[in-house]
Amino acid sequence: MNGRVGDGAFLCRVLGWTRMRAALGASLWVRECSGQASVDLGGDEGNVLVSIYRSRVRQGALKSDDRQVAALGILDDVRESLERMPTRRRGPFQRWWDRDRHHGPRGVYLHGGVGCGKTMLMDMFYDEVPSHWTKRRQHFHEMMLEFHSRVHHIRGAKNAVERVADEMVDDAAVLCIDEVQVTDIADAVVMRRLFEEMFQRGMVFVATSNRSPESLYLNGIQRELFVPFIKLVQDRCHVHGMDSGLDYRTIDLSRTGNFITVENETQSRHAIRRLYLSYVGRELPDCRSESLPIFGGPSGI
Repeated sequence: MNGRVGDGAFLCRVLGWTRMRAALGASLWVRECSGQASVDLGGDEGNVLVSIYRSRVRQGALKSDDRQVAALGILDDVRESLERMPTRRRGPFQRWWDRDRHHGPRGVYLHGGVGCGKTMLMDMFYDEVPSHWTKRRQHFHEMMLEFHSRVHHIRGAKNAVERVADEMVDDAAVLCIDEVQVTDIADAVVMRRLFEEMFQRGMVFVATSNRSPESLYLNGIQRELFVPFIKLVQDRCHVHGMDSGLDYRTIDLSRTGNFITVENETQSRHAIRRLYLSYVGRELPDCRSESLPIFGGPSGI
């Protein structure tokens, strides 16, 4: 009798587990189908970046562009991956363990002609990067100057590039770089090694460029040393072309004229002020001298 009761209890547990698995499977199936349906219908539900974009279009701040929407879908996939992934403190042991292990999600490389909205989309992504991830937004040349400066400060040290890669990933695990344009052989030679080291440490790379990866440093000196970087970007990033033949920066100018003359100084000043405000989003400051930090020393302007 006890054996039968025990067998019965065991059978009930098995049946209960089977029902639970069936219910769970049905739930997952419904979720999967629902998700597929929402994609097929082109809805924005759950897509944070596209929702923000649609809102700006409704407000009249933007004109809807299918290529921009497609790019935002890719960027939002990266944002969602970051949201699900916890970040970890990278001590010396973790740095060693992370090498040769790609922990971060694939990044995004947006390329296209001037004025197609690449930088705007990257900035939208940057603003919505989950708060538990460190991030940085830089111009490409600014990033490379920083790299050379860091290497200069530890010159003579063993594994200088690896050490700088550690520092840069510790500072920002999500790196958004605007206007990737390689013209300097010094940058071309070192980029493969630097980015290989940063990718191995889990860095997530989001970039914009006027050129596709395979067109970077085209016809450059010793380009064969740069080609591995191209393959690295293609492997570690979603490459998305945005050429639409439309430069959104020129739309207002085509309506108002391309030239500002000094025939009427007051009118010209107002025109310059409006143009500056439309591009920068704040009032035109008074002109004054500045000292800009440039690698090798300050430069007065």
